Amino acid sequence: MTKYLALAGLLTALVFGALAWHWQRQAAGLAADLATARAQLAQRAEADAVHRAYIARLEEERARWGDLTRDLQSMEGRDAPLSDHLGRAARRLWP
Repeated sequence: MTKYLALAGLLTALVFGALAWHWQRQAAGLAADLATARAQLAQRAEADAVHRAYIARLEEERARWGDLTRDLQSMEGRDAPLSDHLGRAARRLWP
């Protein structure tokens, strides 16, 4: 009887040991996945910051071009014909 009891205890310990080993490996895998996800999140946050800076710079440039366009349109003599050289340059800038 004690033999069977010892065998059952040994099997129970073996099962719990196998479960502990399995859970430890699973936890290590999840920790690696978490580290990868955090790295990807940091990369995406950095890309987002760069993208936002680019958009801000683009908006500033658009505003400057808008100011320049308004200045050119409000100048006296804006309807006067341009010289051939300036006309070609203007057609390249504003097709």
